[in-house]
Amino acid sequence: MQTLDLSGTWSLRDASAPELVYSAPVPGSVHDALLAAGKLPDAHQGYNEREQMWVGDRTWIYTREFDLGPGLLVHEHIDLVAEGLDTFCTIRINGRELAQTDNMLRPWRFGAKALLRPGRNEIDLTFSPATGVMRAGTEARHLPAWNEYEPLHIWGPVGRGYVRKQACQFGWDWGPQCPSAGPWLPLRLEAWSVARIEDWRMEQKHLPDGSVEISLYTKPSTGADLIVSASFSLEGKPLATVEEGFWGGHEWIFMIHQPALWWPNGMGEQPLHELEIELRTAGGGILDTRRARIGLRRLELVREPDEFGRSFYFRVNGRPFFAKGSNWIPLDAHPSGQNLEPRYRRDLTSARDAHMNLLRVWGGGYFSHDVFYDLCDELGILVWQDLMFGCGTYPTWDENFLASVHRETVLQARRLRHHACLACWCGNNELEMGFTAPAWKADNPAKLEVGKMAWASYNELFERVLPSALLLADPATPYFRGSPHCAPEDGRDAFTDRSGDLHTWEIWFSEAPFENYRNYLHRFVSEFGFQGFPNAATLRACAPAGERLSLGSEWLDFRQRSQPKNAKIAQLTAEWFGKPVLTKDFARFCVLTQITQGIALKTGMEHWRRLFPRCGGATYWQLNDRWAAPTWATLDFHGRWKASHHLVRRIFAPLAVIGIEDAKERTVTAYVVNDAAEPRTGEFHLILTTCAGEEIGRVTRMLTAAPDSAPTLVESFALDRLAGAPPAADDLLVWLSFAPDGCGQAIAENLMFLAPPAMLRLQRPTLAAELQPGNNPGDSLLTLRSSAVPALWVHLERPENIPASLAAVSLDEEFFHLPPHSSRTVRLRHPGRSAPALEELPLLTITDYLE
Repeated sequence: MQTLDLSGTWSLRDASAPELVYSAPVPGSVHDALLAAGKLPDAHQGYNEREQMWVGDRTWIYTREFDLGPGLLVHEHIDLVAEGLDTFCTIRINGRELAQTDNMLRPWRFGAKALLRPGRNEIDLTFSPATGVMRAGTEARHLPAWNEYEPLHIWGPVGRGYVRKQACQFGWDWGPQCPSAGPWLPLRLEAWSVARIEDWRMEQKHLPDGSVEISLYTKPSTGADLIVSASFSLEGKPLATVEEGFWGGHEWIFMIHQPALWWPNGMGEQPLHELEIELRTAGGGILDTRRARIGLRRLELVREPDEFGRSFYFRVNGRPFFAKGSNWIPLDAHPSGQNLEPRYRRDLTSARDAHMNLLRVWGGGYFSHDVFYDLCDELGILVWQDLMFGCGTYPTWDENFLASVHRETVLQARRLRHHACLACWCGNNELEMGFTAPAWKADNPAKLEVGKMAWASYNELFERVLPSALLLADPATPYFRGSPHCAPEDGRDAFTDRSGDLHTWEIWFSEAPFENYRNYLHRFVSEFGFQGFPNAATLRACAPAGERLSLGSEWLDFRQRSQPKNAKIAQLTAEWFGKPVLTKDFARFCVLTQITQGIALKTGMEHWRRLFPRCGGATYWQLNDRWAAPTWATLDFHGRWKASHHLVRRIFAPLAVIGIEDAKERTVTAYVVNDAAEPRTGEFHLILTTCAGEEIGRVTRMLTAAPDSAPTLVESFALDRLAGAPPAADDLLVWLSFAPDGCGQAIAENLMFLAPPAMLRLQRPTLAAELQPGNNPGDSLLTLRSSAVPALWVHLERPENIPASLAAVSLDEEFFHLPPHSSRTVRLRHPGRSAPALEELPLLTITDYLE
């Protein structure tokens, strides 16, 4: 097989103004080209989102020329392979139509040899607007959906269910509306003769003796007298080689003894084996080759009857574990393929470093790029993969639509099924909780009621069409019809705590306190969260010139896309840290919203971790951002960690001590959670101090923490009894820690309050600091020591206009607590410069905010 890459620079024209020609990158989008040409303002800046709505309503023509040499034309077949076209595209080669496409979410292959000629050729891609299809469909029959708001606001056209396109390009409650078009993934010509490898599949059977039986199936495009060979190796060392002649498809079985197993993050290593499949003629000529990296693991989604209903947790290589993670939204409004690997690596490494072992790829975007899944394989991050259906209804009466999504699912399953990270397929996002009824039902604007789709229509898509596609392409990976969902025995109750998973948005959309998360005893919590602002410097870089950033800023209101608005963030931040913080320094207010966000996540996640295996895991909403705005993300658009991400890192630690406080009963119930394969014996401490650091009570217990995420209950402690006399709630800190044998110090710590920090009698701590050279250039070691007064939420200040000399300076651990007379050493990163002097480091604690 020979290929001709068609990526690179193309010409782009607006069909309504063809005299204007722009250079356009491929892969890329119309927005990428117009932005580079200076014809479109950057939607990430100011109010520019409003200035680019017209792009999605135009017809755009991509054109390029290419030379075709005799080496390709001698082949029997020349196919045009388009990995992704957004969305309605007419393909012409040398002025003759080759094909039309109507689905952004799948690859395309078309035989093109008859249209090609020796020497110079021309290819045109004409993209017609998806909005036209949406309007036409809506005129015929409206499809109810969320996140479709009045056109005079910011939200865009209705009818996105009619098009197979990234849904959130039309706006969502955390991101901009930027519908575009273009060849968003690579294009190429593939020239081949006799046969090519049309499909291949590998299945693993893990045997009781620890060996792995591998079944490898290959299917060439045509039957012929062929030879196929396959090699399986690890780090260059061959483990198995097979070769055989055959007609049509063939299956081999070979054994791997004493295999190196792949594990999720925090449970072991992630060895990736190299698989190479080669298709040859009987004479030895190479026709086609396929390569993949394979992780050997047995991953199960355990859904079995138990005392609470039906379980929902994962088990890998025989070990059950609590799934700790977040939700992944599309990396960018325009997934063009430009400079992707560093951005994916940045955010996924941050997930790995925060001890996550699972990400849910949400169903309102697109199937991520190959590099995303490759990195998840490397980093040990499992992927819960939604199919691309979310928060709306779909034309299930249309046989062409059903055929399109069936083919889309088959092709994506073939692409992803070999990845060690792929944990499960999920049919949709939130249809069962918001869009199902006995019969189709129209919107009722007077009652603010959204319409519904009939259960029969829902089942046609998610119980018949999609499962049948996965049965063909990936029968080994578990599938369930939606998130949230329930088991068949629980009927159609998407909120049951007996089975399935839960999305809980009570805290964000009501006046309920964070502690209400503890009312949910569900089997898996796949969405929950609270918003926080990004750092003020992140906002300043995108704000309109002259805009004064404040809680009441018009631009920040514009950027806020969720109905409770920024007032909800301010309300809960004030409840935790006091109303004065709302009107003080805006940069510090932003940081406090992030701490508040982290407290919300901590409250929910620690509760659900202590319930394992009744609760099999929790993934908060959301990990990443697609622009600078107040959202639920714990990483901002540039990948910077919010305070909440630092808190998540400690919440998800593989060895954690959890406290559940009851302010009314004045108790703290303590647990130790150990994700390791072996039990861990050590010393548990509970210490009561005043806010000034005076110790007023202490408990020490020797205990053994059970393995594999099983929570170990320490005790429910009555604080008044421990203190001898009832301490005042506003002058009480409860310090929890666990020090495993042989460690010499506590490696799991927690701090509990009976009153919010705004009500505590906190005193200003004194921090002593010492800076030593690190092991790598650009790194130093910073040791901080507290005095008699504890230091809470220690971190570097994040001003709105950060000095250039400190812009890249960061700590690898922040927003931690120092008990009285304690110390902690953290890595100070200062790439590209020498270590800053101690007096340059703007270290803060929570008392700097509350005075």
